[in-house]
Amino acid sequence: MWVIYVRFIDVLEKPYGYAFSNYETVETALNIGHIPAEYRKWFLPYCTCGSERITDTTIKHIRCCDPRCFVKTGFQLSKLFSKFGCIGMGDETCKTISEYGHNKLHISSYIDLLNLRWNTWPLGEAKYDEYRSAIEKIKSTKLSISEMINYMAIPMLGDKSQKLFGSFTELGQILDAIKSGGPDRFFSSNGVHDAMVAFYVAEFMPDIFSFSRIMNYQFKQVSDKKFPICISGDIYLETEQGIKAVTKDEYISICNDLTYTKDGTKLFDIVLNKAVQSTSVLVSMPGFMSNQVTAVKKRQDYIISKRITESGSSTPDDLEPRPEEKLLYTPMEFIEYLNACWENNDKEDCVEH
Repeated sequence: MWVIYVRFIDVLEKPYGYAFSNYETVETALNIGHIPAEYRKWFLPYCTCGSERITDTTIKHIRCCDPRCFVKTGFQLSKLFSKFGCIGMGDETCKTISEYGHNKLHISSYIDLLNLRWNTWPLGEAKYDEYRSAIEKIKSTKLSISEMINYMAIPMLGDKSQKLFGSFTELGQILDAIKSGGPDRFFSSNGVHDAMVAFYVAEFMPDIFSFSRIMNYQFKQVSDKKFPICISGDIYLETEQGIKAVTKDEYISICNDLTYTKDGTKLFDIVLNKAVQSTSVLVSMPGFMSNQVTAVKKRQDYIISKRITESGSSTPDDLEPRPEEKLLYTPMEFIEYLNACWENNDKEDCVEH
């Protein structure tokens, strides 16, 4: 069996490996007493993949030191399929694919697992059909560069993908930006100061290019104008097949498809924003309550109250928010709002909401 065991000392020597400076191997923690000897049987020093396991000084975060451990990349692959809304490619299936790819095919990148053929497939025919359907769905999904990288489920990155990659329209521009000012400046100038994020982005940068090549991506346009929205709670949309649950990323992608002019020009990008204070729209299901919803509703009520006080009119209609005052939307209402902007030929002004 082809196996590469990764040592923690080698991880520390990788770019931004100092992100793990407050970690030590589980073996070390056991030997020097950070983990009491009587707990040894619960704290295994080696991962299933054979690499060293590590722990931080609190003994609360224990992980395999190998960023490409087949157990980790199995979950990574599962999350990638989930972000694209693929069916039948859950954790156990992807773990099996990842372990087989590592041990039998000598594959260390979970992205290369998106290019398997029947003669290198470890599961049955029915599961292979689901796999091929998932691949076709991924290939047919239009994404910007930042959306594609977000969907890749790179550890620790999440919505920071928009900060780092939101302005790029070609992958080569990313390398140019890194070369021109150096990687440290690339991260800091884009508001990312977490060494752990930098470590994983550097580690999986080759996979970003592999993913684009394997999927033959033609990237969507991006705009300098950003329309930040918050999403609170789960999202459900009315479709021809009935009510369907969609992820936040899927919903953002659906909304972004409505931000083009008839000649294909991208007017603005709708981006996910977690900070209620710096966003002008919050989307949530009817009746859903959260701290975010309560905070935005207070802002909306204040705007309405101020208008009523200034105008002296308080009819029932006056109590409803005007279009320019509305901050709370259901998922379907916000889509209808974007469509209305299109029909009224003022979509460019939507971003000024």
